[in-house]
Order: sequence, then structure tokens, then C-alpha cells
Amino acid sequence: MDMANKEPLQLLLGFNRRDQTAFGELYTLYYDELFIFTNNLFRGTEVDSYDIIHDIFMKLWQSEHVVFEDLINIKAYIYVSIKNSFKSYITHKKYVNTHSSELIADSDYLVTQIIESETFSLINQAINILPKDCAEVLRLHLDGWDIKEIATMVGKSERTVYNKKYEAIGILKKKLSKEIFEVLIFLIN
Repeated sequence: MDMANKEPLQLLLGFNRRDQTAFGELYTLYYDELFIFTNNLFRGTEVDSYDIIHDIFMKLWQSEHVVFEDLINIKAYIYVSIKNSFKSYITHKKYVNTHSSELIADSDYLVTQIIESETFSLINQAINILPKDCAEVLRLHLDGWDIKEIATMVGKSERTVYNKKYEAIGILKKKLSKEIFEVLIFLIN
């Protein structure tokens, strides 16, 4: 039976019974305007308008308990479903974008922490090979104390502390890789 010849009441009753022919006729009847509406909503996204419309009709097909009083209600229901799909898509995109940037930030922070821990571990191992007085002066310097403060803390002259610091640097320059030594110098200065 041709759609143009089918009475709206027959089409509605067939749709509500989930008659395949009636369902197909309504799909064809509304498809073009639904496609334009969906395409306008999802413009610039990776979402396929055909998939949205198809999914909504599939959900309707599977929801036998959902019945309508007239064809206009079916159309309104589908429009609202498309709008809700778009809202869900936007909400999901915001969630993904927010959490993606947090994961990237967390990942960057984690990598930074690992590198920092490894570097400090290597520097501590290197400081442990120094003579005791040089190691003590260098550790205090790395902890942020200046020459004058270190001299007071260790009970030595500022000149002695200065000499021990540079003696330590000379020893480590020979023992450390160039990269680790450069990090150490950066931390000292």
C-alpha cells in the first residue's frame, strides 16, 4: 500500500503495533526533515546524523510499551530524542575533554616527579662518594643555606666552606655524567 494512500489512523495503529511496514513508512515520511535537523545540530562533529535517527527508531521499535495518540506526537517524540542525543553528546564531550586534560596534566606531573626523584637519587648517591666534610657542605648548600650560614652551622670559616663546596664540585664533575652534573650545577646556583 502506498504511503500517500494510507490513512493516518492506519499508519498510527500499525506503528503502535510495531508493524514493520508502518514503521518503515513513517521512517521514510519523516526522514528528510529529521536528517536536516540532526545534521544542523551535530554539524562540525564526528557524529553521523543517519546513525542518530536510526538509533532513535530502533529504540522506538524495541519499546513496545511506548504508544502514541497521533502522528504529530511521534514526530515530536523523535525531535525531542534527537535533541536529547545532542545534549548527551555535548555533556560527554565536556566530560572527556575535562578529564583528558586532567589526565595529561597528571601524567606530566607524574613524569616530572619521577625525573626529579631519579635525579635527586643520583645526586645523593654521588654526594655519598665525597669526603665527609665536602658532602656535608654540599648537602647544606643544596638544602638552601648560603656559605655564611653553612660556616656557622659546621663551625668553619666561610673560606673553608667555599673551598669544600668547590672541591666537592670538582670531584663530582669527574664522577658524574655530563647531564647529571649540569643538573647539580643548576641546583647549586
